[in-house]
Amino acid sequence: MPLSALFSKVDRESYTDPDMPEYPGLYLAFHVLTAGEIMGATAGSAAGLAMHTVAHLRGKKSLPLAARMLRYAGGGVVFGALAATTMLTAFAITKENMDEDGIADRAFRIQANPLVQAKHSATGLSAMTLGLAAAVPAYFAPASLGGTAIRIVGGYGLGAAIGMLGVVAFARKEGEEQ
Repeated sequence: MPLSALFSKVDRESYTDPDMPEYPGLYLAFHVLTAGEIMGATAGSAAGLAMHTVAHLRGKKSLPLAARMLRYAGGGVVFGALAATTMLTAFAITKENMDEDGIADRAFRIQANPLVQAKHSATGLSAMTLGLAAAVPAYFAPASLGGTAIRIVGGYGLGAAIGMLGVVAFARKEGEEQ
């Protein structure tokens, strides 16, 4: 399948449901990239916390926890986005079910999944909030946190990780109630 099929508009004769994304390939790409960013940010945040804890236990002087968390979460966002882009490209080229109908079907199932919609909402909101908050150096970010770009991407990643933890806790609570 050529990668240009990712940018095809949906055939409304085949999919009359109004919830079907207008550009299913772009919606699928958005979903894969945000999932990669969130996984990378969560892994980066955990690694930052672990590295800070190890440095603290060894008695070594290190960056403040906030600085380390922002830097590792930001690195996780970048690494996760690159990994997700590579995987999406490889799947689009090699998988047989990645034709226009397969992409449209997958995009429709993602759009119809309420847990995925909750993930997009929670992680997006918390990521943007912390990303913007980390960008304001005078009040929220001492000089040790690095440049503005590092703070924004790190805040975005940390917010995405926190939002995802909220979604997981919410899904677990919902599962217990049923």
